[in-house]
Amino acid sequence: MNSKYLLCLLPVFSFIFGYIILARLLTPESFEMPSLLGLNVYEAFPVLSRHNLNARIMHIKEDADVDEGTILEHRPYPQQKVKAQQPVFLVISTKPACIETPNYSLLSELEIHKKAHSLGVKPKIYTLPFQTIAGTCIAQAPAHGTQLSQDKSMLVYVSQGITSMRLFPSLRGRSLEDVCRFCDEHSFRYQIVYPELFEHEARVEYTVIDQRPFAGSFIDYRNPPFIQVQVA
Repeated sequence: MNSKYLLCLLPVFSFIFGYIILARLLTPESFEMPSLLGLNVYEAFPVLSRHNLNARIMHIKEDADVDEGTILEHRPYPQQKVKAQQPVFLVISTKPACIETPNYSLLSELEIHKKAHSLGVKPKIYTLPFQTIAGTCIAQAPAHGTQLSQDKSMLVYVSQGITSMRLFPSLRGRSLEDVCRFCDEHSFRYQIVYPELFEHEARVEYTVIDQRPFAGSFIDYRNPPFIQVQVA
């Protein structure tokens, strides 16, 4: 009875034993995932092929600092246990799309900031005295229509408005009468330095030989400095 029972179970045990043997033989062994970080996809595919691993692109990320197609991340991670035919999910880089430099000419600062925000541009704004409406763009770099740099930065120059800054003229060689008339017309406060120690009332016969500020100096005609002339 016992022998018959064992004979009946023999096929079952044989099947189980054979299944275990075949599973051991057919199941691929696990191994450590090789690191693909920093490799180009064209360099990584042969590595994956040698290990019978299947590549899957999980995400494409913009990065201006690395070459296009560089592997930034992958899963399974390096040194994790993997088996043949297992999929490997890759995150690869791409260059940001080129942007044409926008035109900010005659736009106000508020309009410049709004337009820059919509395009992701980073403008650095500088103000300069200029004979135009205050707060409007008078120049930019790079120029409109050219390709913007990868960091999307640019320089924008905005007018401070109509300025009263002017070059101070040369007064040397002019008669004292002309110089006094010039100062009076522009409401300049001035002082006359005579060759003698006392001040003269008759000023027509004198000629200017020195001046402060010097000729060519920038002065604000609305808030001028004190003018000093020396005569002889």
